[in-house]
Amino acid sequence: MDANRYNKVQSRAIRGLVDAATGVSIYRLTSEQSTAAYLKVLGELPKGTPRAIREYLRGWWDCFKGQLAKDQLEFCYVLPDGRIVCTHQESPRHYEKMGLTPRDLYNTKGRHAGLFWKGTDKAFYLSDDEVEVR
Repeated sequence: MDANRYNKVQSRAIRGLVDAATGVSIYRLTSEQSTAAYLKVLGELPKGTPRAIREYLRGWWDCFKGQLAKDQLEFCYVLPDGRIVCTHQESPRHYEKMGLTPRDLYNTKGRHAGLFWKGTDKAFYLSDDEVEVR
């Protein structure tokens, strides 16, 4: 692949990733939907796309996911009564702000854990299994 073609393929793919990342953030998609958007961009690459381009795109997407987790998502527990509580002290859902002690949270059975979009009840990722607080 010549340099001109290489640059066109990479630029088009980056635009696709930017569009996918924007959609993930705006529409607050789930982890599964986010991965599908990423894989769609990779699936649209022409046959014979150099590995260097694919790896660059993977790195770009990994950076996006890291920034997403840092800025827009928070780790929470879903309690059996449906309340969503967070362990991050600055969150409005912090368990102490909801009247729970660390012992209450630790002793609660049947809780699930996951990442939620900050300020919403919309899960980005939620475990299917009950989790233990450690």
